[in-house]
Amino acid sequence: MKFKILSLLFLFFASKAFSQDHKNRCSLKVVSAEPVVWNDKLKYYKVVISNKNKKAMDACEWTATFYDKFDKNIGEAIGKWSSGSIIDPIQPGEKLTDRETPKNIGDADRIVISINKVHFFDGTVCP
Repeated sequence: MKFKILSLLFLFFASKAFSQDHKNRCSLKVVSAEPVVWNDKLKYYKVVISNKNKKAMDACEWTATFYDKFDKNIGEAIGKWSSGSIIDPIQPGEKLTDRETPKNIGDADRIVISINKVHFFDGTVCP
C-alpha cells in the first residue's frame, strides 16, 4: 500500500516537473507541441490546439518559445494558422493540428506555446 501511494506521488510530482507551461486563451487549449528533430537540429514542430469555445475558429496566432536541454530560452517564433477555401474552420470540440518551421532555432529541445489571438468564423476576435 505504501509503495502504491509513493508511486502515485512520484508520478504526480514528475508530471508537474516535466510539464510544459502552455498559455491557453480564448477557450483554446494547447494539447501538445512536439519538436521534430533530424540530425540533432529542429526541422519543424507540430502543435495541436483544441477548440473548447462555443464558436468555430477560422484563424489563430501563437508564440512558440524554444528551450534547449538546459532549459535556457533560445528564441521565439510566431506561428499562424487560418482556414480557407480548402481548409474548414475548426468547430467546437475539434482539434487543430499544424506544422511550423521556425528559422534559426536549431537546438531546441522543448517548446512552449502561448496563444496570442483567435479569429472566429462569426467575425469576432479574441482578445
